Amino acid sequence: MQAKSVRYITQAEVEDIYYKQYWLKSGCEKMSKKFAVLCFDTAVNMGTGIVKATGMTRNEEFLKAAEYKFPEKYIEAKRAKYYEFAKYGNQKKFLNGWLNRLNAVAKFIQTL
Repeated sequence: MQAKSVRYITQAEVEDIYYKQYWLKSGCEKMSKKFAVLCFDTAVNMGTGIVKATGMTRNEEFLKAAEYKFPEKYIEAKRAKYYEFAKYGNQKKFLNGWLNRLNAVAKFIQTL
């Protein structure tokens, strides 16, 4: 299959990419709904290597902080990581966007 501009991508192709490249690669199908959404968002935002890889990953840090059962603790661990990122170089300019995204996900999982 030849690559094409994202301008011409179909909704079905978008869904397939997110499902295969983020949802499945991150193991979200094996998690509770709330943790699946949190981990999926982390994969899209930070990359799938963050969510599922060998050794200690940032996602593993977030899951351990959450004691594998408290989504709010996962969110706070991720928030702390964003503040840590903002200390380096030009990353501070992204902090508000990261926090807005995290707040939106936190609000969404309350509906699940």
